[in-house]
Amino acid sequence: TIQVSAPDLLASHDHGVSDSDDITNEDSPDLAVSCDVGDTISLRHGLHAESLYLSATCYAPTTTLKITLNADTPVVAVATDAAGNSVTSEPLMLWIDTTPPEPLANLTFLDASTTPSMDIEQCEPGTNLLVAFVIADVPLYEHITPCPQEGPDQGPEESEPIDWALDEALVAGQLYDVVAWVVDIAGNASTAYTTSFQPAPPE
Repeated sequence: TIQVSAPDLLASHDHGVSDSDDITNEDSPDLAVSCDVGDTISLRHGLHAESLYLSATCYAPTTTLKITLNADTPVVAVATDAAGNSVTSEPLMLWIDTTPPEPLANLTFLDASTTPSMDIEQCEPGTNLLVAFVIADVPLYEHITPCPQEGPDQGPEESEPIDWALDEALVAGQLYDVVAWVVDIAGNASTAYTTSFQPAPPE
């Protein structure tokens, strides 16, 4: 009996917030297929295996193959034995996203404490915000927070400012370079927003 598994995106190629959600910013990822050694394995596009990505020999019970994709797509594996019998796997629903999110529009500190609150404007819904406090090019403290999910009447250009505070104290009187990126679920990062911040020294 011929057997072949659905292709599986390797965790090392599944970038972004999760290494198991089949969402990545890599357009030439490695996929693993369980198969019978010696069978021919074809990776094909579409639920009905409409077009061929590549064909290779199954060299191990778990065979790793690299394909190049240019769109979100289901990928199926087709195994064919020496007698010409074949079987098609269940599909892998793969999402390829290589477009960086919109950069942060503005970051404003609302107070001068060592755990300041910040207003974050134009943080694209469904993404994450990474803020790093840096001295001499060394990030000393990083904070990440989810941007708000998009509501029925709210898009990225209409998102409300986020007011949140750090949960770890900075050093009073120390001048920090502040760098903020918006990072999407596929691992794409926006261009950096930069500013500076100096917590007020104790009175």
